[in-house]
Amino acid sequence: MRTSTTFNINAEEAQLPLILNGKYFKIVKAISDTKHQKAANGVVAACQVCPNNKSLRGSLKVTSNFLNHLKERHRPQYDEFLLEKDQQAKRARKEKSVEETPVRVELSHYINDLDESVESLNRYPTIKSAFFLYNTPLPSSAPVERLFSYAGMIGTGYLTVEQTRL
Repeated sequence: MRTSTTFNINAEEAQLPLILNGKYFKIVKAISDTKHQKAANGVVAACQVCPNNKSLRGSLKVTSNFLNHLKERHRPQYDEFLLEKDQQAKRARKEKSVEETPVRVELSHYINDLDESVESLNRYPTIKSAFFLYNTPLPSSAPVERLFSYAGMIGTGYLTVEQTRL
């Protein structure tokens, strides 16, 4: 009789893919027979939908074996899985978009500040650095160079005396 040990993963070490969370597949053991299995955190997982809990090999980074099994053998559960995965992705995007970062807080305070003087930038260092980076005019000598270029053309015969009298 074959025995197996339950494979435990710390939540800090790795984020378990949804398909391996125990509802569809339950991780039975870790495998590291090959370099790929070591690098991708190879696992053996038991299908929770199959009557005999069929074991499949895969990894935490590449779950195609598990997905294909679910798709080919348990289509209703596969469709359910896709809906769950979509909902999880939507929740993750929503949480990420609401996340308050120091830059967002500083920007919000700056926008709501009624002081319109340039000195108000001293209270907002990130905004101030962006202001100086993008609002500082670059010194340009192009107009002056153009003026001297035209003056040089007069003395060298590019422009006639009649053209300079305009």
